[in-house]
Amino acid sequence: MKKIILAAAVSFCAVNTYASALEPDTILKVNGAHTVVIAESSEGVTYSVQGSESDSTMLFNYTQKYTPDSQVHTRQSREFHFGDYAGFGDGRWDLVSGGLGFGMVSAAGAPDEMMLEMGKSFEISILNALALKYRPATQTEITFGLGFIWRNYRSTTAPLRMVSGDMNVCFGPWPAGSIGRHTAIKTFAMQFPLMLSQNLGVNVLGSRLKVSAGAILNVSTYASVKSGWTDISGEKVRECLHGVGQRKVSVDFMALFGTYMLSAYVRYSPQTVLTGDVSPRFRTLSAGIMLAF
Repeated sequence: MKKIILAAAVSFCAVNTYASALEPDTILKVNGAHTVVIAESSEGVTYSVQGSESDSTMLFNYTQKYTPDSQVHTRQSREFHFGDYAGFGDGRWDLVSGGLGFGMVSAAGAPDEMMLEMGKSFEISILNALALKYRPATQTEITFGLGFIWRNYRSTTAPLRMVSGDMNVCFGPWPAGSIGRHTAIKTFAMQFPLMLSQNLGVNVLGSRLKVSAGAILNVSTYASVKSGWTDISGEKVRECLHGVGQRKVSVDFMALFGTYMLSAYVRYSPQTVLTGDVSPRFRTLSAGIMLAF
């Protein structure tokens, strides 16, 4: 059955119309048909060829009926595949891009002086700016990629501002007579996620429901402490300090649930963000949504 359907489908998509000596299992060989329609129903697959260069009235219909024990499998993908344009991949391997994430950040174990606010501390990430995807099975995917993440640990109510230098972060008073507006640690890192995804065989709004989990290697390339206050004259002042002493290499664990178009995620880093001797010790726990993963 599969051989007959494949032979018919391939022959119907040819460029010029002519009939010739047919292979033993070939139903029809056509080149240059005006219109080709392939329709599927509960009864089977119907192929229709209408018109040709030499005969505009030509009409051919063929139906391949399903047997009682036939099984039909279809799959639709809304992902962007580099392999479709670069000629890369054989169905199991592919180059893909996606995973735009927005999340709220909490600092587990942070000292009271920081007074970090999860509602104002957030992260923006691209999980896979570019990734290699492998499908060991029809519903299973493994991806290894390169991405980026930016995080902001922020407080607008802290009585002290954070001050960095000599690879440490400590706390200092706001300038005399000023009103503190915000103080925050900002970090940026490259990330290398290794994720395992399992499709659950359920479609939601045209996308497959899936669950994913994996580990992410982070390489931090930037960190700073930024504070802002209003001084005694009413002028707004901003301060940016470096020498934060952030952890250069760390590992996060991540889990996602949802569809390709929209997923919810939770992400946890068991290692402290800062490494200085007197720096506050806290770990990152974040939750948010991810688009196109």
